[in-house]
Amino acid sequence: MRKLAIILSLWCGTCLAQNSSIESREFDFGNIASSAIATHDFEFTEKIRSVVAMCECAKPTVRTLTRRKETVHIVHVEFDPQGYSGDVKVDLVALDINNNVINIALKAHVIVTR
Repeated sequence: MRKLAIILSLWCGTCLAQNSSIESREFDFGNIASSAIATHDFEFTEKIRSVVAMCECAKPTVRTLTRRKETVHIVHVEFDPQGYSGDVKVDLVALDINNNVINIALKAHVIVTR
């Protein structure tokens, strides 16, 4: 229920913003074992205000780095495929400081291991 409230507030806030836009990012892990934790970093130039995963199997965190006088905003996602098998797609929604929505998709082919 809490996730639904967060998603609705992100969506409503974006609908009300006059200068908002929608961006999409995707990463495919390929074949991964169900016992492994897979991670990926998405880099953005705009500061990320919040990120919500549509599944408890994905845990996003946001951090900011400075590289060679350039600030980079990173959404780090840990994906735990335990309990899944075959082709899996996990969706996340991020909102930057300009109220732009960023749809993030993770894909993987999960191979069950024991």
